[in-house]
Amino acid sequence: MAVCGICREAESKYKCPSCKVPYCSLACYKPHKAEHEANPLPPPPPEPPAATTIIPEIRPEDKSPFSPLLTTPLTPTLRKHLLSIHAATKKPIHNPNSSYRGRGGGRGRGGGRGGHETREREWTEEQETKAAIEKLRMLREEGNEEIEEFVQMVVGLVEKDQGDTLQKR
Repeated sequence: MAVCGICREAESKYKCPSCKVPYCSLACYKPHKAEHEANPLPPPPPEPPAATTIIPEIRPEDKSPFSPLLTTPLTPTLRKHLLSIHAATKKPIHNPNSSYRGRGGGRGRGGGRGGHETREREWTEEQETKAAIEKLRMLREEGNEEIEEFVQMVVGLVEKDQGDTLQKR
C-alpha cells in the first residue's frame, strides 16, 4: 500500500478526488482540501467549434468520385453514428450460455428431444446490408441532422457520378 502523500507517515487509505494524492485520514485531507479551494485548477480549454459539413470539389486526379467523403470533416457524434451503422453489419455474437433459448427450447411438447438446429447460421452479405439499412433508417427517423446532411451529401455524389457516367457513354 502507498504511504500518505500529505503526512508521509501512515499508510494511505484514500485518494484526493481532485489531484489523486493518497492520504491516510480526514485530519490530513482537510488542510489539503483547503489548498485546492485556495488555488483552484484552471478550467479545461474550451472545445473547438463543431465542424460543418461542406461538400468539397472533386479534383480530376482523385480516383474515386466518393473521395470527398474521406476529406469531409466528421464531428464526433457523426463518427459515432457511422460506426454504429458499420457495427450493424458485423455478425451478431451468439452466446450459447444465454438464458433465452428461443421458441420451444424448454421441456414439454417435443422440447429436449432434439429437432432444433444447434449450428450457427452463416452471416451473408445480404443480411449485412439489411442490418446497415435498418440502422440508418432508425437514425434518420430520430431526426438526426448530421446523418441527414451526410446522406444528402452521399446522394449528391451518387447522382453526380451517375450523370458523369451517362455523359461518358
